[in-house]
Amino acid sequence: MILAGGLLYVAVLQPWWGFWGEPAWVALRFAYAGLYAVAPIALGRLVQTRAVLAQRLSDLEALRDSEARLLLGEVLAVERARLSREMHDVVSHQVSLIAVQAGALQVGAPDAETEETARLLRGLAVQTLNELRTMVAVLRSRGDGLEGADDLHLDRVLRVADVTELVNASGQDVSVDIDLPSLSPSYERTVYRTVQEGLTNARKHAPGAAISIAGMVADGAVTLKVHNTHSQAEGPRLPSSGFGLVGLQERAQLLGGEVRTTADEDGFCLVMHLPYPHADAADIKTPEG
Repeated sequence: MILAGGLLYVAVLQPWWGFWGEPAWVALRFAYAGLYAVAPIALGRLVQTRAVLAQRLSDLEALRDSEARLLLGEVLAVERARLSREMHDVVSHQVSLIAVQAGALQVGAPDAETEETARLLRGLAVQTLNELRTMVAVLRSRGDGLEGADDLHLDRVLRVADVTELVNASGQDVSVDIDLPSLSPSYERTVYRTVQEGLTNARKHAPGAAISIAGMVADGAVTLKVHNTHSQAEGPRLPSSGFGLVGLQERAQLLGGEVRTTADEDGFCLVMHLPYPHADAADIKTPEG
């Protein structure tokens, strides 16, 4: 750049070489030549400085984003650790007591019906403990969000085939018509959790109501419907977080789908749609109702 400026300086002076004349005129020519030579150099330096500053600004923004992610990861790690401790120390302890008491009741049951109820309670308590251990493992993992949770090697993999066992354990009047192809673990877990939430809501808000569960591939999407009729019986007064449907919506959104609920004179319906882009045209069914 400096060499180019020097050459330009000489090129501007060269036509006047030997025709200097008055000293003031000579000084003026040298000044003009200097301006011609310095201006491109200054412009080039300005462009270089601007590029360097822009790169440094980009580096600072990247560093700031990286620090923000690290800080968020640390905050999430601390919060997950706290939640896992509370779940292990409080919830797991209480559920373990339920399992022990149910086992004792099963051994000393006065009749077969009480023994069967105690056996069911103990089985559910043990299953709940396994689920709690899974959730504690997820919370203790180094993942930064829900996206990685289903990719962990969990002790109990929830599948669509397990819906029948879930329905039998619920003790409710349920009809099941699920015709789904083999799905990925994330899809199968989401379908299972949707059925589980539907059964739980029906048990709490419409005890004794008839429940129907239907699942199929329809219009290029995995569609699952859990419908329950109205009930005149008063539901049990159970504590509720109010986040069950919110959690289902989050699960569906992670897979690009959605969850909708409708209530009418026929009852309450929970509908989940998940995209199924690789569905074969011959496998796609037309939903009924």
